Amino acid sequence: MDRSDLTGQQLGQYELLAELGRGTYARVYQAFQPRLRRHVAVKVLHIADNDQAQFVQLFEQIAQANAQLNHPAIVSIYDFGEERAWAYIVMQSVTGGTYKRRLGKPMAVGEAVTPIVQMARALHHAHQRGVLHLDLRPANILVDQENAAHLLLTDFSLSQLFQADALARTGLPLGAPAYLAPEQIDGRRPTVRSDIYALGAMLFEALAGQPAFSGPTAATVLNKHLHEPPPYVRGFNPAVPRELAHVVARALAKRAEERYESAEEFARALDPYRDAKERHHRLSLRLEDLNLPDDEPPEEAAQAPRPAPSRVAGQPGADPSGPDQTGHTMESAPVPAASVGMQQAAEDQHSARQRRALSDFPVLVGREPEVTARIPLFPNLGITILQVMRRAAGESSAGQWLDQQMGSARARLAAGISGIALVLLVSLSVALLAAALPPQSAANQAPLVDSLPTPRGTVAGATATHRPTNTPSPTATPSGPAIDPDAAAVFAGVAVASQVTTSCQGGGASASFPAGSTMYITFCFNSRAIPEGGAASVAIVPQSASTAAAQASAHIGRGNSYYWFQFSPLAAGSYQIEAFWNGKLGYVVALTIS
Repeated sequence: MDRSDLTGQQLGQYELLAELGRGTYARVYQAFQPRLRRHVAVKVLHIADNDQAQFVQLFEQIAQANAQLNHPAIVSIYDFGEERAWAYIVMQSVTGGTYKRRLGKPMAVGEAVTPIVQMARALHHAHQRGVLHLDLRPANILVDQENAAHLLLTDFSLSQLFQADALARTGLPLGAPAYLAPEQIDGRRPTVRSDIYALGAMLFEALAGQPAFSGPTAATVLNKHLHEPPPYVRGFNPAVPRELAHVVARALAKRAEERYESAEEFARALDPYRDAKERHHRLSLRLEDLNLPDDEPPEEAAQAPRPAPSRVAGQPGADPSGPDQTGHTMESAPVPAASVGMQQAAEDQHSARQRRALSDFPVLVGREPEVTARIPLFPNLGITILQVMRRAAGESSAGQWLDQQMGSARARLAAGISGIALVLLVSLSVALLAAALPPQSAANQAPLVDSLPTPRGTVAGATATHRPTNTPSPTATPSGPAIDPDAAAVFAGVAVASQVTTSCQGGGASASFPAGSTMYITFCFNSRAIPEGGAASVAIVPQSASTAAAQASAHIGRGNSYYWFQFSPLAAGSYQIEAFWNGKLGYVVALTIS
């Protein structure tokens, strides 16, 4: 991107006054619109030189889609255009900073959850209109300068304008590595659940005080998103309720189908943990707006005209029965005397329906409601056991006796205790039986950490990703080092490349590589040969040397078909790449760096 500063210049009808921020592909300016005499924010993007027509077409589609979003927690889009080598989008000016400033230490539960609920409902609004964000990060959540509790989401889909360029330059997807979903990392089609994953990652960071995944390089973080389960958030902040920890874990599930189906569903799961002041405020507004009568209204109140019900607080749009769009209320016509009796009967029927609804309304308490309730385990389990036995007994005398016992609290308690005792007895029997079985042979046991090769040099850093491959298994060379047959069966190939690759196509017994470039070594596995996973390690050994110039190791999970390591540039010369599985040499590649 051209780094020239546009401060003081004019784009369209907008005077660019000062730079507010910048990124890899864009700058944001505070601007003034003379015709409407208002300040706005203008995001300026450099139009790609290689395909300007395609860039402009995609930019206009994204800008038009963003302009359709109308939500209190989404930055409003006013205008967009192209001029010279720039594309720009004009939006609401929000100068209170970003949500990123609040992160860095564990927050209280309500303080952490409330902003995420706001953003989840903003996302749901966009998702319902077919708009994905795909670059959710704390820096894209702006703080209202007049109300610090009011957050606004910005930059929907703009990252997609530069995705191809980022992949071509770095081999990595564009976006903040700490918040990218696994399907975005390995090139699968993103969905609404990709945004939910990013929002779950931000919630984890707010509660724990640090991201769920971190590392020295972006590739390291992306590898953890793909392969490692998220840490348990209560390990960083014990004040987090267990139920909330489960909500966070579901939002960060590796498989998209295991996450929440919609951002609204995610928001509802978080609602019980919002800030207490906000919950009580919303609840009082809703009860007031219901305008429900007493069970025994006084005579004067019964004869008074009934006010039109207002809309529920917090919901967009106006109630059809409220004021019209011009803000004027409609006057009611006088009621004919002949219809007074019918009107009174209708009002009595309406009041009866409202009183019935009140009987189902939750009881309000003066203290903070508890998230969980005590469950009578033994009686509930006992009634379930008795019901199953009753179905099995049918209409026999035993079934009739069970009908009588199901009404007895003592019988339900006894059945529950007996059921748990039976489960414990069966579990103990299984454990004793397993202990009595002969142990497995050492060849079938999982390898210990001590079986890894002794380090021979400085680890240069490693990252990983995975994708299936069909490259045939290598064979040991007679003149090379002794290769273990079992370890050799694990490797489908080893590839050396200058960028991240998920395939071992072209890999063989020898490889050449230019000096001064970062090197990526990819291991491709025969996944059927590693049903339980194991330890993989690589060593790059100079010819006629006894120590490695660089090496790295990693644990490979069950079913993974590849893993890649990243190494800093090495000096020119001849090397040997040695690939180990569980400490045993399984593959050798002769490497020439020139």
